[in-house]
Amino acid sequence: MGPKPDFPSTTRSFRFLSRVETTAGSVTEPFYLDLGRAKHLARVKLNSRDLGTVWTPSFRV
Repeated sequence: MGPKPDFPSTTRSFRFLSRVETTAGSVTEPFYLDLGRAKHLARVKLNSRDLGTVWTPSFRV
């Protein structure tokens, strides 16, 4: 067994509900989910679909 890492290993999950109302064909620009200030990294899922992992600013997908 090797040395223990000198940083804590934690996992946190957050859930929130948001509704974006659009009509078919009305979205002409990309829609970004801004995560604000993520401390280290964030794995993002939307409707059970993996959107990716971010670890550098701007922390958005």
